[in-house]
Amino acid sequence: MPLLSRVSVYLCLCVSVSLWLLGFEEDSLVVVLGLETFWPPLELFEIAFPGLAENNAFLLSAAVFPYFYALLGERNPRQAPKSGPRSPYSQLACDAYQIIHRKGPISKLKLLDDLGKGISVSALDRSLAELWSKLRITRVDYDEREGASWDVLQRWTPDAVSEGVNTSVNSALSALLSKYLDCVIAADLPELESFFGSFVPRSRVREAVNGLLAARELSFVPVGHRSLIQISQTPARRSGTR
Repeated sequence: MPLLSRVSVYLCLCVSVSLWLLGFEEDSLVVVLGLETFWPPLELFEIAFPGLAENNAFLLSAAVFPYFYALLGERNPRQAPKSGPRSPYSQLACDAYQIIHRKGPISKLKLLDDLGKGISVSALDRSLAELWSKLRITRVDYDEREGASWDVLQRWTPDAVSEGVNTSVNSALSALLSKYLDCVIAADLPELESFFGSFVPRSRVREAVNGLLAARELSFVPVGHRSLIQISQTPARRSGTR
């Protein structure tokens, strides 16, 4: 069974706890971050996956959201998406974005009405997934009758998006690798590639791990007949002091 269907992880960095909640097959991990919610004292971001029910998601703390945005989000979020032969956006997705940008937050029911007759719910869901997968929009509310309400992510949480835009992919990936290992204690390279390969090419994960090993920020630890990777133990950590 793939790693992502076995491991549940939830990042709670606001209280210095790295706990990841994952529960999805690798091929369903198409992205995506959205819905800024608040659970005092934590500021949380919902991450959901296209193909699953709307209420299936896991949460990220605001502290790590910019790193995921750096891996997945648009570098110019103010520019409206455009359709085209090489564009990841359909014309319907672009039309939906324009309405969300003008009228958001807007419910799916109202959005469907604004798009006009002839647009099916399934077609709208696909277009919203296109936008959501590139972090252009976010789910901000839910009503049982009207469905989810959507807004432009950059407008909903501009500071977090701005931080993500200004974070390089290498820096973000290195930070997330460290946070992941801080949570799980140790993992082998295939496990790291399996998880982070859902966001970036596996070769890039391997390069980042090798770079952290070369910098001695990560190190190998023997566990049985396996050699796992862990965060390098500093003298302070080995002695149990901070």
